[in-house]
Amino acid sequence: MRMAILTLALMSGSALGAFAQESRVRLNPYAGWYHFDEGSFEEGFDTSETESDPIYGLRLGLGTGRWTLDLAYGRTTIGVEVPGLEGTTISDDATIQLFYAALNWHLPLTGPLDLFLSGGGGGIDTAFDDGGSETDVLLNYGLGAAIPMGSLRLRADLKDQVDLCNEPEELEADFFEACFEDDALHNIELTAGVEIPL
Repeated sequence: MRMAILTLALMSGSALGAFAQESRVRLNPYAGWYHFDEGSFEEGFDTSETESDPIYGLRLGLGTGRWTLDLAYGRTTIGVEVPGLEGTTISDDATIQLFYAALNWHLPLTGPLDLFLSGGGGGIDTAFDDGGSETDVLLNYGLGAAIPMGSLRLRADLKDQVDLCNEPEELEADFFEACFEDDALHNIELTAGVEIPL
């Protein structure tokens, strides 16, 4: 009887250890380049010029093995200039915030390099300094790679952050809008950072 209890305890300990290993949590601060798709501005104006600042963010990675989940937040700013009346230029700045979850499928490769495909959804909030603000549905897809560096991992991601924007019911003349038409804006994001095990 004691032997059976001892065997059961050892098996339970092994199972708990394996479960703990499979439930690893990683923190991934990142920074990178963000290209804002100005296609909707082109619908409202003949020409437009948009400058993007770097994007910064944080991902919480859950799980190990073939499938993992990221819970992510990213933040960047853009500057927009469009032609106004009588040769003038209208300009404004906006803060863009991304909130999303993404499911990652890791390719079955041997060796230290971890390649994965990623896709998910969430929301994107665009707030202009002069008052225009909107939140749209966000879909994303892309790929990434990670390589171990001791207990850490160096990670890089390339994503298409698709803003499913809706044409506003009423355009306010004093404010910019992120969307002038119902459209899917393809904002390209290239980031790198370090994954820290928790």
